[in-house]
Amino acid sequence: MPANFNYYELDGTPLDGYHVLAALLPTPYTNDAASAPIWNRDLLISEPKLTSEPKQVVTYEINPKAIWYDGTPITWEDFYWQWKSSNGTNKAYQIASSNGYEDIENVEKGKDTCEVVVTFKHKYADWTNVFNPFYPASTNKDPKIFNEGWKDRPLTTAGPFKLDSIDATSKTITLVRNEKWWGDRAKLDEHVLKLAVEEGAELWRPAKILEASLPEENGSAESVIRVERDGRTVEVRAGWMVDASGRSAIVARRRGWLHPLEEHPTSAAWARFRGVTDLDSHAISGDPDSEFGGYSISSRRLVSFRVNLNA
Repeated sequence: MPANFNYYELDGTPLDGYHVLAALLPTPYTNDAASAPIWNRDLLISEPKLTSEPKQVVTYEINPKAIWYDGTPITWEDFYWQWKSSNGTNKAYQIASSNGYEDIENVEKGKDTCEVVVTFKHKYADWTNVFNPFYPASTNKDPKIFNEGWKDRPLTTAGPFKLDSIDATSKTITLVRNEKWWGDRAKLDEHVLKLAVEEGAELWRPAKILEASLPEENGSAESVIRVERDGRTVEVRAGWMVDASGRSAIVARRRGWLHPLEEHPTSAAWARFRGVTDLDSHAISGDPDSEFGGYSISSRRLVSFRVNLNA
C-alpha cells in the first residue's frame, strides 16, 4: 500500500503507487508496449512542439475539455506549480528527486491558459518524461499539502478512473470509472494490458493470426496457433487456447459455430448520460407498455435498451 499518493514526495515513489496514479493523473506522454513515448491525445489537442535553438523549448496545447474532478480546468498553471514544487529550490517541499524539473528554466503561459511553454536551461533528452504525471496547482502551491495531503488517499483525479475505496487490511485499492472523464473510454483495456506486460506477459503488436487449430483438428495434445509477426511466421503451442478475438470470432467462424440468431432479432444502442442512476445500483427504468418494453437500464456510464426490429 502506498505510503503517499504524491509520486514526487519522498515516500511516494514505489511502483505500486505509480500504477494507481497512472489511472488517475494526467501526463503529456505515455508509453506504448515497447516503452516508446506517445503523446496523450486525451490531454493534448496536438503533438507537443519541440524546438532546440537557441534553447530547448517545448510547447503543449491542452485539450480545453480537460478538467480536474472538481470541474477546475487543467491549465498552464498546473505545469508551472509542478515545476516550482519539484525543482528543488524550495526546501519546504520534501521531494524524492528533482530530475528533469531542475533542468527547466521557466514555465510560462502561451497564447491562452491552455498553451504551456516550457523552456529548458540546456538540451534535455528525456523531456517526454517530465510532468509524468502532474498534480493540480491547488495542491502543489502549499508545501504542507504537497508533503502530507496525499498520504491517506488521492485527493482528486483527471484520468479515466477515480478512487472508490481503500482497504488497508486486504491492501486493496479499488478504482471505478470517472464519470467526468472527457476522453477515450478504452483506457481500461490499455491500462490492463500495460499491467500485464509489467507482470511478465509477452505482447506481440502488430501480429496477425494465420491459423488456429484445436487438438482434435491437428492430431496432437495441444492447440496450435500460427502467427505472423515481424515479417516471419511463428508457431505457438499450448494446452489451452482462449479465443479473445471478439467479434472476429476466429475459432468459431472457422469451425462453423457462428450463426445469426434469427429468432431473436435485436439490436443495441449505447449513449452516455449524466445525473442518472449508477449502473451498480441495479435500478431498472422504463414503462413496460412503452416502445422500449421496459428494458432500459440507466447509469452514469451507459444506457442500453432493446428494440424490436420487426415492429
